[in-house]
Amino acid sequence: MAENRPIIIKKVKKGHGGAHGGAWKVAYADFMTAMMAFFLLMWLLSMVVPEKRAGVEQYFKEFSIFDKQTALDVRQGGAMIPDQEKPAVPQRDQLTEPADHGKQPAVQPEQLKSHLQESLSLNLPDVHDQIHVDVTEAGVRIQIGYSEDDPLFAKGSPELTAKGRKAVQFIGKQLSALPNRVEVEGHTDSFNFSGGKYTNWELSTARASTARVALEQGGLKEGQLARVSGFASTQPLFPDNPADPRNRRISILVRNYTPQQDKDALMDSIGAEKAKRKEPSIAEEVNATIEQMLSVERVAQPRQPEPAKDAKDAKKPAKGGH
Repeated sequence: MAENRPIIIKKVKKGHGGAHGGAWKVAYADFMTAMMAFFLLMWLLSMVVPEKRAGVEQYFKEFSIFDKQTALDVRQGGAMIPDQEKPAVPQRDQLTEPADHGKQPAVQPEQLKSHLQESLSLNLPDVHDQIHVDVTEAGVRIQIGYSEDDPLFAKGSPELTAKGRKAVQFIGKQLSALPNRVEVEGHTDSFNFSGGKYTNWELSTARASTARVALEQGGLKEGQLARVSGFASTQPLFPDNPADPRNRRISILVRNYTPQQDKDALMDSIGAEKAKRKEPSIAEEVNATIEQMLSVERVAQPRQPEPAKDAKDAKKPAKGGH
């Protein structure tokens, strides 16, 4: 009877601690993946050119996942909270209306020409005959010329007369309302100074600088000024007679483009120059770096020795001769 009893075998299953599980491996793998992605991102950002990086920064500064809506005032049953009253924006004159982005003129040249001619004839009747306004490819050019009866500059002197200063200041006031940039040029006739080191180059440059000061006194903004230069007698109004005193003049060029459009044009030219060079993209640079690392690793790998031949094969005589 004792032999027929069932044999009971008890198996004791011992549990392991939490550290012996596999969950921590998953978390550790996620952490390492995130760290690898982070450092890869930092490395790629360090290779981005400053222009592209600035564009990315500007995008994230302006980006928002929320719509810009007016808040609701729950105390008034969900009524809209009125926005603060905004000051009325003064209507800009059609003459100074800025153009759209691109390379369109900020002001219509013909309209500016007629406006200046009308203003000069009304406000400067004494000298408006000496001031000529023309439209060129570069912009609107204002020429302040010479008159024997009432010169704007004393002969051989860079200083403006009282009427000359008044005229240039008035022009500066008119141009201060424009967004366009301005260039000031000085010109002389071909008569040279007798003796001394002072030449027509110094005189034309000094007159242009004097005109610049008068323009700024009239209201021209410092950011509008693009260039001040003297040309001596190299660009006469009357090429057949370079000694003609009417070649003495101050030229004020109102460019067709605004400072921002000039900057955009410069950036476009820089971008075109970079495109000509065919600079590699970030992906191409990364691929080239990885390929270089792999090639270095292949060169650094030691060459495996060839397996030794079997002794039996070594004793066999070579076939086909001694």
